[in-house]
Amino acid sequence: MLYALAAGGQYNEQEEAAILAATREGHVDQDTAWAICEKLAPPDDGDADDGGEDGDEDRHDSSDEKDAEKILDGPPPEVPPTPPNPPPTDFALRDFDRAVGELKRLMTKRAAQFAGSAHSANDLEAVESFLRAVTKAKAVPEVAS
Repeated sequence: MLYALAAGGQYNEQEEAAILAATREGHVDQDTAWAICEKLAPPDDGDADDGGEDGDEDRHDSSDEKDAEKILDGPPPEVPPTPPNPPPTDFALRDFDRAVGELKRLMTKRAAQFAGSAHSANDLEAVESFLRAVTKAKAVPEVAS
């Protein structure tokens, strides 16, 4: 029991003091410690109504039961409408927008700085051609509307 008290956390100060006081009278084991703690515990409000003879318990429970019945017997709550599904993510468009943003940032640098790129002149011309095709495709819907 002394080891349990030394470890702390299991008993409050009042319980510890009462258990230590009991050790002066003799051996205190776990069962004795629990009995001491039960004597020190404040009376539980629910214990007085456990008999059910005076009818107080029924009076308190009936109002709770009526509230529960009202909730359970009533109509189901309205469920908010589900929002429409968002359009699927166009990952290619997302990647394109990021690449153009990065190129716009790099445009502020000197072009000669990129002459040592690992990309060939053909690669860069193909990208240029692709960007021109995107520019034309973007211009067509604007004319049609």
